[in-house]
Amino acid sequence: MSYVIVGAGPAGVAAAETLSEAAPGSEITLVGDQSIDIRNMVTELENNIISGLILVVLVLLLFLGFTNSLFVGVAIPLSMLIAFIVLLGMMVFAPGAV
Repeated sequence: MSYVIVGAGPAGVAAAETLSEAAPGSEITLVGDQSIDIRNMVTELENNIISGLILVVLVLLLFLGFTNSLFVGVAIPLSMLIAFIVLLGMMVFAPGAV
């Protein structure tokens, strides 16, 4: 018997393993696994955020001085952290879903 699992990610892989144990000798095909692409995109996003923060702090340090660049360097990550905490509190996304 042949099975096709569409939209496979970590859950699809787990379903394929369960199905292969339940029906030995069956052929299982995973279709549409984009989990690797999404992980790569998240990694690039993290790198871009860090690079952007460093550039912003350097430009502010150059033009406005140490104190102002320090305030902005702390305010940007702090505001992102607070935004994620609010989203988590509003149940917009589940922890561990990413």
